[in-house]
Amino acid sequence: MPVITDPPSSAPAVHPHRDLAGRVLVGIAALGAAAAAADSLWSLSGVEDAIKIVSAWRAYGLAVFGVLFALLAMAPRAYRGVWEVVIFHKLAMALTAVVYQEQGGVAEAGTVVIVDGILTVVLVAGYLLCRGWSRRPQSQPSPAG
Repeated sequence: MPVITDPPSSAPAVHPHRDLAGRVLVGIAALGAAAAAADSLWSLSGVEDAIKIVSAWRAYGLAVFGVLFALLAMAPRAYRGVWEVVIFHKLAMALTAVVYQEQGGVAEAGTVVIVDGILTVVLVAGYLLCRGWSRRPQSQPSPAG
């Protein structure tokens, strides 16, 4: 019985140089998030009681984003939907920080605008370079005798 496969044109074209560039960008984001998580975790003992739980939330969130970015860097087409979620979060944080910065008096709003704004651009570039919306190319089964 013949094996039915998708036509070759349905598989996304993989461009090794573009793919590598996108993976490197997201890998750098992973390292940055991991470093920020480590710094935040290290600083938890010195945080005032009024913001301890929020600081822990932030530190753990940075660690989660570090892992998500690493997963995307390792297998950029294996996690459809994750790209869009992390891009949404970084864009939403940057835009929220812009609003807070305009209102004034919100600590670190300017830093969040810069950091999450840059991360949004890096993630969108990685998404486009790696074609993150497409499925992982499937290996074609060999025809059975």
